[in-house]
Formats: sequence, C-alpha cells, structure tokens
Amino acid sequence: MTKQTERRIDELLLQVTGGDCTSEERDELNELLRAHPELHTAVVESLVMDALIMEHLQVQELPTLVNALLVDDFESTKLAGSRPEQGLLNPWPKSSSMPSLSAMSWTGILGAAAAILVGASLFVTGLLRPDVDVATLPSSPVTQPSAAKTFKSKSVSKTVHQTEPNVVVGAITLSGDARWSPEKKVGDPVVLGDLNLFAGRGRIHLTNGVIIWADATKQPVEMCFNGDGSLDVLRGKVSADVSEEALGFSMQTPSTRVVDAGTRFSVDVDPSVNPSDVVSRVTVLSGAVSCLPAKGQVKKNLAMLVPGKTMQFQGPRDYAGTQLDAPLVEAGELDWMKSSGDLHDRNLIAYENFRYPVGVFGKNLNGEGWSNFWHRSSYVNGVAVAVIRDGSYIASPAWMGSRDSRYFVVPAATGCGRELANPISLDQDRDIYVSFGVRKKRLAENDLKRSASGITFRASPEKDSPLVKGERREIVALASIGHGDRLLCSTGVGRYRTGRALESDRSYLMVMKLAIRKDEPDQVMARAYEADSMPPMVPPTKWDCQAKPSRHSGWLQTVNLWSDPHAIVAFDELRIGDTWESVVPLRN
Repeated sequence: MTKQTERRIDELLLQVTGGDCTSEERDELNELLRAHPELHTAVVESLVMDALIMEHLQVQELPTLVNALLVDDFESTKLAGSRPEQGLLNPWPKSSSMPSLSAMSWTGILGAAAAILVGASLFVTGLLRPDVDVATLPSSPVTQPSAAKTFKSKSVSKTVHQTEPNVVVGAITLSGDARWSPEKKVGDPVVLGDLNLFAGRGRIHLTNGVIIWADATKQPVEMCFNGDGSLDVLRGKVSADVSEEALGFSMQTPSTRVVDAGTRFSVDVDPSVNPSDVVSRVTVLSGAVSCLPAKGQVKKNLAMLVPGKTMQFQGPRDYAGTQLDAPLVEAGELDWMKSSGDLHDRNLIAYENFRYPVGVFGKNLNGEGWSNFWHRSSYVNGVAVAVIRDGSYIASPAWMGSRDSRYFVVPAATGCGRELANPISLDQDRDIYVSFGVRKKRLAENDLKRSASGITFRASPEKDSPLVKGERREIVALASIGHGDRLLCSTGVGRYRTGRALESDRSYLMVMKLAIRKDEPDQVMARAYEADSMPPMVPPTKWDCQAKPSRHSGWLQTVNLWSDPHAIVAFDELRIGDTWESVVPLRN
C-alpha cells in the first residue's frame, strides 16, 4: 500500500466518522478497503473500540469534555480552575496549575485520558500510519448533491437528494402480510423517494449491501430513500443490517442521524406536529454506530453506541440524548429477523467456491456435488492448468451471499473440466439453474477472433461413463463472453445466438437456465448482472441471450471452464441447482 493510499483512507475515515462524507467518498472508502482486506476488520474493530470508550464516558457524564477534545475547542470546558489552551495532546498549559482532585476526581482524569484516546482512535491514524500528524489531515465540508427534491410528510418535511426519477436502489425481498404504499410485492424494485408500510412486516435488500427490515405491527412506517445512499425514517420502527460493502451507511430521523460502523441497528420514531417533540430511539444489535445531531454543527456531538445500548433523542437539537434501560428490539423481533434472514435455498446439485491454496492449481478436492478434482478438459488424470488467486479482482454484488476472496483463473488457450457426482438425465422435463462470478479480459483487438471465454456442459451416453483421454463429449449447453465481448449461448455446434454486449475486464454475475425437455428441444438462456444491479428475487422474464433450441439425450455429466488464445478469464462461486433461489442467494 502506498503512502498516498494510506493518507486517502485516513481522510475518508475522518469524514465517515464525522458524518460529512458524500456517497462517492463512501464508495471510494469501501473500494479501498476491499482492495486491502487486511485493513477492513481492523478498521471496524477500531471504530467499535471508539464506541466502547465513548459509552464509558457517557456513563460518567463527561460529554462536554469529550466534545471539546474532539473538536479541539477547550473554551467550552466548564471544569473549575482550568484554563485550557488549544492543542489536542497538550490540553493543560505549563503556566497553569491543574485542578485539584477535589475539583476533578480520578474518574474524570481517566475519562479525559480515555477521551484523548477516542480522538486518536477515531482518526485510525495509529492503525494505518503511526507517524502521521493528525493536524495536517484536511477536513472537507459537507458536500450537497447538485439537485434535490423536497417531499412533504404529515409530521415533518424532508429533502431527498434525487438527480433523476425512478432510480432503483433495491428490491422487496420479503412481504408476507405487509401493506406497502406504493403497492409492492416480493421482487418489485424500490426506487428513490417515499415508501410507506401501513401494516405487517417487510424486508428490502438494497444494492449497496444493506438489508432493511420495516415493522409496522405497532405503528405505520414512513421512509424515504435518498440519492446519496442514505435513508430517512420519519415514523415507525426500521432496522438495518449493514454489510462490509456499505461502511458509513447513514439513517436520518427528525431528531438524530445514525452513521454505521459495520453493524446491525434499529431506530424507532414517534412523530409529532411539533418537530421539537419528535422522539427517536436507537438500539445497536451488533457493531457500533455514531449518533450525530439532526441539525447544527456535526462535530459538536459524537454519541457512540455499542451492542445492547439504547439512546433516546428528542427534537433536532438534542445532542447528548438519554440512555434507556429498556431495549428497543424485543426477543421475538430478533427471532423474526433471524428466520426471515434465511435466504439460502440449499437445493444445490453442485457448488464450488474455489477455496484452494493460492498459487498453481493442484490435485485438490473441494466443493460439493463433484466426483473428482478439476482436470484438463479431455484428460481426467491431468491437473488443470489454472491458478488460484486471492483478492478483490472479482466484485460480487453487495446484496449476494458472502464469498471467499479466492478465485480461479483460467489462462489463455486453456480449459479444465470436472464431473458431477450425480449426472443429470436429459430425457426428462427439468429446469437447471447455474450461476458464477466471471471477469474476462480480452488480450486482443475487439474484432479479433478466438477471444472468448466461458462455461460448457457436456453429455455422456451412459450414466457415470468414465471420461476417456482425448474424448470430446457432446455439448448440451454453453454460455460465453465471446469475441467482441457479446454474451453468447449455444445448445451445440452451430446452435448459438449472440445477445447483449458486455465490457471487457469487468465483473459480472452470470446466471444461466438450462430448460431440459423430454419431448421438445432443450433450451439455454443467460443473463449478466453487474455488481450494482438490483437483487433479482425471481427468474427474469427477459434474458440477455437465448440459444437456438436443440434435442439431446444421455446424461449431463461434465462441466468445462475455458478461455481462447486471446483472452484470460477468472471464475468464482459456481453454483448448479434446481431453483433460482439456490444459485442466486441473497445476503442474510
């Protein structure tokens, strides 16, 4: 990591914890942390430590001293006998005498020391670069989007940072008895602007990796999704589960603003005609959050909460809040969220996460539903010519189930294969779904032939028929990013069609459907999803590419991953299943 990158991460962390970063800066920070995974866990742990220390100080009733230390403004300090001067690490001038122990207890002294640690750890400077002078780090003002649209609510007005209408930010992934306004059902997109829940409970997966639970069993929920990636909650109870991809997500209520530090938290808002009477309660279920004032100077307050703690804020200028003993989320609600979070349909035929030792591929067994290791395409005893790498080269959608950082690289002009433990009969009516992460890089001009990469499914005449060296089995289904980077599907030699144009050297989640039919021709179709696409809950009605149909018989047995001489390709998270949900698992 370069010094410039370290400094940039420092700057972005300062802005995130202070609540004044833009959506572009938040995305930049998460991209940098993805590129350096060793830092992500350390950063989150450091922010949680900040919350623990701050929570201790709040219990000791020292918010004034803490805020003064954080903003380097000691003129507001009210400790008797103190004449502090500017300077975070030297608050007491040499010419003055420190307050006596009667004026400031040992608890206060320890609290002051802890507050200094808070200021230092908030900057995470020691984590990244111990020799940095925090005074040299620039602070950037709050940046507002160029365009804004104002929506009116019964209880309070709100501004939605919206630059264009009908921008999709997520999808309804659980509805049940929920009654939405505008009307919604599972699979429907969620766009910028108002979304209310009048009855029941519902769940939303956002494209940035945040899961939102709305609970209208006690009172309606009024929400508004903003163009800067934040969420306004004007009424009711809303919980958020923030993934590692969405560090810095914020939720605004009329009386506080909650900034995530890698956590799960809930807010509950009791509306009022008078804005100063609006009550917001915040509970942290895991991780930590910063609670910032809804109005006024951001750095005049930094109330941080840890798991199990609940704070109440009344009105937009309640900077300190009041700690409550009663939890905001009851055990029954936690059970509901846990049960509704089980989004993985394990009805898989085969699964491969490529969790092998980094380096040149060897005779390693891993995954589920396979009869052997990855081998050369037509030589079952020959080890695959491939490489295992570790990193963030393939970017999975943030709404998808977690993945290992290792991935499988098939070099140019090579291919490999693997056999299913339970071959699939082609003489039946059955739909098979396939998904995998893929990133192909073209090594030649756009119009040059033999620059394709993809996946092929081949059939054997008999079930469990061993692969003979040099044998070329019949192609049943193929999906590739062809030369010209167009998506291509095929059901055999000459039975192909091209579809949507993709981008070279970009990550995609590729999903295929193999429609196997006993008395009709078989069909293959595919669709490519970008990392920022909407979570698809159901199979699409329109695919990006569909092959010419063709008849097959025998047993689907061999899976091949391959690349032409003028391309190199990386694969990850290969899933083969009987249902859409089994191969497109949402994060839970």
